Amino acid sequence: MYEGRAAAVKSFKGFAEECISELAEHGYPFARGEWTEFREDNYSDIFAVFKIIPGPLSIISNIEFTGLKRTKPETLKKAGRLNPGVPFSRRKVLQSEKLIGKLPYVEISSPYILEASTSGDS
Repeated sequence: MYEGRAAAVKSFKGFAEECISELAEHGYPFARGEWTEFREDNYSDIFAVFKIIPGPLSIISNIEFTGLKRTKPETLKKAGRLNPGVPFSRRKVLQSEKLIGKLPYVEISSPYILEASTSGDS
């Protein structure tokens, strides 16, 4: 909570972005939030309520590689260190892409595509 001197639009905005980013990195990329209340007390301290709507948990259900000519998918999966069954994290996907890109004979032209599974949450 930000109070008194620490309260500013910039502080509130930063706090909200930090909350949503943290959720997105733990399997909730569709998380959002909204400020529901702002009030000032008798001492000019500002109080605010930030409501978080996490959205569905997104789990990696499958990893596919297309256009391979010299490298086996198993090699890329090991190098990428990203496995089905773990919560989606954009940071982890980008790290995996970077590790895979360091392999010889590999050129990543289209980093990744996200598709919803039949259940709509993976």
